[in-house]
Amino acid sequence: MAPTNSPKIAILLSTFNGERWLPALMRSLAEQSLPFELIWRDDGSSDQTLNLVRGLEWQNLTEVQHSNAGQNIGACASFGLLMEAALRSDADLFFFADQDDVWRPFKLVTVVSAYAGSAPSKPQLIHHDLRVVDQNGEEIAPSLWRFMRLDAEQTEVARFLTRNSVTGCATAVNRALLKIAAPVPSAAIMHDWWLGLIASVFGQTRVEAARLADYRQHASNTLGAKGFFHGLNPFKNWVADWKRGNKEYRALFPQARAMLSLLQIHPDVAPRDLASVKAFVSIPDLPLLQRCREVNRLALRDRSTLLWLVIMLRVAFTKVRKSEA
Repeated sequence: MAPTNSPKIAILLSTFNGERWLPALMRSLAEQSLPFELIWRDDGSSDQTLNLVRGLEWQNLTEVQHSNAGQNIGACASFGLLMEAALRSDADLFFFADQDDVWRPFKLVTVVSAYAGSAPSKPQLIHHDLRVVDQNGEEIAPSLWRFMRLDAEQTEVARFLTRNSVTGCATAVNRALLKIAAPVPSAAIMHDWWLGLIASVFGQTRVEAARLADYRQHASNTLGAKGFFHGLNPFKNWVADWKRGNKEYRALFPQARAMLSLLQIHPDVAPRDLASVKAFVSIPDLPLLQRCREVNRLALRDRSTLLWLVIMLRVAFTKVRKSEA
């Protein structure tokens, strides 16, 4: 049961050629027991996505300027525009929807109940677990957190600088956090990662262990979920996977610099957080041994896990050009 005086809810939806998956998502949104505003932006679909969404005649639908067909700007930028538009609504709590997922009927009421009692002025992020399914809805893993070995309780900014543990379609944020996070900088790797970073410094992260949606995996996922040991599969192309990982590693530094720029204009940032981000962005400029020492000092990874070895190898052997840092 939802608490009394429930916050006004907005669901942010970005679509792109989603006609195959959208009907299932839309049915699951219609089954929610709380009212909401749907704030929608299409990112240049060339199929029937626009007609499909409009044909459902949502009672409270706000359209944000869509991209022309074939001119998509990507999920991160599209959700960034939705976040800016959402601040012009009168909603208090904002959810993010991916076109290919399916929500449990009790998702909104569960998250709203977890949010109950929060001070609206305090930035808040709430995220929950997901069930991982294939394109046909068959279960791949009962828990995304376990499948990817994600630390859902992670709140240290140093940890968020190198690994995201927040999944966009499992996330809700309040207006206070959204006001800090928007606009999303072009250097952000993904909008959910940026939200996690913001919450780690400016707000509070709440964890809801329930699996409140099915996270669908298929050939067109922007990122998708890969098992923790995916890169160790002997039948995978390790070279290609290592190169992809290096590309993400290099992208960490522009994102961290964008975060540093934001921290430097906010007077209420904890000195420890500011120092951590400053130290991280300086890593590519250090000699090899100092780079490794700094990674250890910042505790970017738990030393008892395989991820610690991976980050140390990348720090040691992956060159980051000045233009990338």
